[in-house]
Amino acid sequence: PGAWRRLNGTPSRGVIPPDCAAHASPSGMSRVPVFTAEAALAAARTRVPAWPKANALAMYSSALGGIVTDPAVFAVPLDDHIVTRGHGVFDTCNIHNGKAYGLEFHLDRLFKSAAQARIERLPSRDVIKEAILATLATAGERDGVFARFWLSAGRGDFAISSRGLAKNGAVGGEEGAASFYAVGVEQVCAAAHCLPAQPQPPIATRDALALPFACVHAVHRNAGAKGLEGEGLHEATVGVPLKNQLLATLKSTNYLINALTAMEAEDKGGTLGVQLDEGGFIVESSIASVAIVTPAGVLKSPSFDYALASTTVVRAFALAQSRLDADGPRLGLTKVVQEPVSLDEAYAASEMFLLGGGGVVPVISLDGRRIGAGRPGPTFRWLWKLLDDDLRNEEHTDPIPYELYAAHVQRRPRLAYRMSAGI
Repeated sequence: PGAWRRLNGTPSRGVIPPDCAAHASPSGMSRVPVFTAEAALAAARTRVPAWPKANALAMYSSALGGIVTDPAVFAVPLDDHIVTRGHGVFDTCNIHNGKAYGLEFHLDRLFKSAAQARIERLPSRDVIKEAILATLATAGERDGVFARFWLSAGRGDFAISSRGLAKNGAVGGEEGAASFYAVGVEQVCAAAHCLPAQPQPPIATRDALALPFACVHAVHRNAGAKGLEGEGLHEATVGVPLKNQLLATLKSTNYLINALTAMEAEDKGGTLGVQLDEGGFIVESSIASVAIVTPAGVLKSPSFDYALASTTVVRAFALAQSRLDADGPRLGLTKVVQEPVSLDEAYAASEMFLLGGGGVVPVISLDGRRIGAGRPGPTFRWLWKLLDDDLRNEEHTDPIPYELYAAHVQRRPRLAYRMSAGI
């Protein structure tokens, strides 16, 4: 008795929620409630956690064929293979000054991941791009918003293979077509790309959290202050097994290894974690790539042979290479390269950082050992400036059609997650 109340959080025993078909059995024991569609929506609205209620702004769902702004219906159908079998891929992009930055190269990676995952009968690239930009326009914010978008093998059954899927709500309503979802969410941190332009890059500190890449917002909510003391991150190597090459090189929705990596790092006083291969060489972090500057002035990051191809590393290293002759002598940099990075090299590095989500974050200690001077160095600040300037590069930005969706924007109170608020 009362089991359903424990599951859904209802505090009082013997009380049946209104507008549902549940009733008392002859024995007096309450049954699990059965909701009408209207009552289910009302119940869902009462149970939306505080974060999405304030920070999830708009969602596109191919299951619906359009965009919704009510967080109570930001949902993926249970019969979608992205849920039942993990058969889905995703990607992201940043928004800066009313434009989507890097959407094209993120779509390149999305479609590459979909091909590796054998997700078939996809919506066209133009249809997906339009849905993403429309979702961001409906979100209504010109800065401080992050786009996430997913492709799934489709919905319609609970089988292991997606080949037998029935007609679903995918774009075009094709038989067995892939599903697509997109969401515009507030960056729940004072990330660099959420803030006005500043002469110096913001740094992660206990009192003023300002990590300059969006996807690290999970750190702000989950890691607490322990991984963010001083001006930069404390990191730890972990023993979580690596993904195999297929899963490591596509951006699938299976992030269990990533989550366990971050959790073990937190257990050890780190933040996101650093994974090693069997030879003791760095592979990647849970949601970012790792780079170091050697005492000889070599800026290096591991290859993507067994790691996700980071669009941030690709862009940052291209920008760094283009400026190496001009800025290298001043910074003491002699080379920019992707090649193996051993753990001993990382311990001896003059600088270390994580790259992802369009930005760079300094790492000031690894496994309790100070990196370099124990504070952000000149190469970090240089890379930060190169990436920040690139946000305004017209070649890599797409305008968001706010004027077409202005009537649908829902304004509501926003939440701010800061270290000073005691996350």
